[in-house]
Amino acid sequence: MAGALRPAEPGGSRRLAGLIERYGEAVEADLAFRGGWDLGELWRRRRWRFLLNLIEHLPRDSAFAEAVASDDELAQSRVEQGDLPGAAGPSIADYTPVVEAIAALYDRVGQLIVVTAAAAGAKKPPNPKPYPRPVTALDRARRRASRAVISDIVAKATPHALGRGGGGPAA
Repeated sequence: MAGALRPAEPGGSRRLAGLIERYGEAVEADLAFRGGWDLGELWRRRRWRFLLNLIEHLPRDSAFAEAVASDDELAQSRVEQGDLPGAAGPSIADYTPVVEAIAALYDRVGQLIVVTAAAAGAKKPPNPKPYPRPVTALDRARRRASRAVISDIVAKATPHALGRGGGGPAA
């Protein structure tokens, strides 16, 4: 959940107050059940930075994450502001060895479906999507580098199309 909810107002204390005001029951339950923390006690002791860190690092299966994901008003506001993050897959923290094994099985079942459909004579076998994997900074850097290489190849192969001179037709 880290960084999942960043209202427009600046400052961590305002963000914390907004989160507790909006999702206080879910936060209180998560902190009590997951770490034995008392939301009220942390608030009274003015442990605001610590509290915000706890909230922002709750896992995807937390009551807080469910409350945020179910918040129609927040969703509408994000759509209107164009604040739509791309699909990044599960977080590294959520991608445990068990989830990795399930992902491998999921992908193999998809391959079996394709093979079975092809063997049954399907003209166009299904194209199952692989199970989502985490996307790391290294993955994003590789993707950017790959796009840069492709752009460079296209630019060299078609300089006339990009206005870089070359052997285009005479006007």
